[in-house]
Amino acid sequence: MAFLVYSLPSKQVVFAGDTKPVWADDSVELDGEIIPTYKVFEQDYDSSEVAVTSLKLSEDGNSLVNAYPGKTVAEQRAAFDAERETARLEELRDTIKKTIKATCRDLLETPDFKWKIKKAKETDAFNGNSDALTAVYAERKAIRDKNNELETKLANTPTSGLENFDYEGYGEEISISLQQSQ
Repeated sequence: MAFLVYSLPSKQVVFAGDTKPVWADDSVELDGEIIPTYKVFEQDYDSSEVAVTSLKLSEDGNSLVNAYPGKTVAEQRAAFDAERETARLEELRDTIKKTIKATCRDLLETPDFKWKIKKAKETDAFNGNSDALTAVYAERKAIRDKNNELETKLANTPTSGLENFDYEGYGEEISISLQQSQ
């Protein structure tokens, strides 16, 4: 029998040994509620057959099971590493998408842009047409189109290409192209 300590926040086994560590009883208080940090299991465990990284909570949460049954320890470690890398890259994809959206929002909500709209309305009222406001709305559309283009490009980028995904200068590209068209 071995003591296996499973970290609830990181969802992985963080200790396997012959004695239960004192810190395994740690918990966190959140809004007056005591939340355990670890779950301790005393069960059979053979590190020559199951990699510690392969141990996951069973469906009922009362034991740990091998997430990669039938694989060698080396294959289990490789499968775990591949899953972690995939999760890391998907998190990167999500971060890039949020950055693209935030850049679009920031470009559209600047005080200068709001001032442009107000000025265009006044100019159009004076001139008796809607040319100035149409031009400002075209600028807004260009920003949104670039946002959509980058999000589509991101969605179509294979996971292996995410680390080299280029979205830097997104706002600058739009500003320069709009200045050139005016």
